[in-house]
Amino acid sequence: MKVNDSIIKIVGKNKDYKLNGLYNSKSNEKIGWWKIEDFIDDNIYDIEYVSPKYPKENQIKIYKKEILQKELSMYYEYSIIKDKFILKIYYPKSSEKIDKVSFQYITGDTIKK
Repeated sequence: MKVNDSIIKIVGKNKDYKLNGLYNSKSNEKIGWWKIEDFIDDNIYDIEYVSPKYPKENQIKIYKKEILQKELSMYYEYSIIKDKFILKIYYPKSSEKIDKVSFQYITGDTIKK
């Protein structure tokens, strides 16, 4: 289904899976949140795509029987409480010991980054 001149909503289903998401036909890339339902294992995957130049999965949420599996997912949550920005980052559990984690982020508004 065409959303506008460059964005197409894609929906597909077969006996094993159902998926839906947005696709930018001008830049040939997936954008925003895609949902994949796995009927075989009763899992749901929410995958957010961001792509400055190539497809990149930004967040992945895995649900088993409609319950978010935090220990398997990779995503973040944020809130603003009393003028403070609180960011919680969730990564899949690992048997490896991790001493240091680094990440990049960009904040912005409509005026300047």
